[in-house]
Amino acid sequence: HMPDKAQFVSELCRVLRPGGRLILVAWTHRDLTEGEVELKPKEEKLLQRISQAYYLPRWCSVNDYISLITAKGLGGIKRGDWT
Repeated sequence: HMPDKAQFVSELCRVLRPGGRLILVAWTHRDLTEGEVELKPKEEKLLQRISQAYYLPRWCSVNDYISLITAKGLGGIKRGDWT
């Protein structure tokens, strides 16, 4: 459970050997559509209930993780949705 996603990704990249493979499996919320700046209130309320039940920090989307990872210079990203 990583409250600071940027710090988490930085640490992943720091310990990843050159040419290594990173596999990240995480609970995420849906990606926002173009023009959206936040989740719908109903979605936020549901995520808050889940977070409280499992002591989770704020959620982010897969696109958020991809942005953090590419900002660190990693490429060749593949993503999957296991819902």
